[in-house]
Amino acid sequence: MDRLAIFFMIAGTFTPICYFCLDGAYKWMMIAFQWSLVGVGLISQIFFPGAPRKLYAVIYLFMGWSALFTLKQMLANMSSSQAILLVSGGVSFTIGAIIYAVKKPRMIPGIFSFHELFHIMVLIGGILHYAMIYGVYSHPGV
Repeated sequence: MDRLAIFFMIAGTFTPICYFCLDGAYKWMMIAFQWSLVGVGLISQIFFPGAPRKLYAVIYLFMGWSALFTLKQMLANMSSSQAILLVSGGVSFTIGAIIYAVKKPRMIPGIFSFHELFHIMVLIGGILHYAMIYGVYSHPGV
């Protein structure tokens, strides 16, 4: 269930960014692409529940960094501070995905370890992307 929630969080965060920062066909292609990968994630969880976490981490990273395909248009529709929030959130999510994949560091076993750190990185990324989305929504076309 945790893995499936990650798919929904990525697509759910990506959707408003695409909606407000992309135009025309790019907007709808990227939104459809993200939600198609949510479908892939759902199907994989049903039929391959024991798939390696590294596989899921790669898919999560691909979903998030697929923004590079339309980055020029995205950046043209946001301020520099919004762009910094977007990239910083992506970096935070990326660090979290790497921690999730390699199961390290193991700091205080049983109390605070890689899994808790992964969730902290996701929380930071989510906050940064929320601030970015709020800014784009509040000031479209800046």
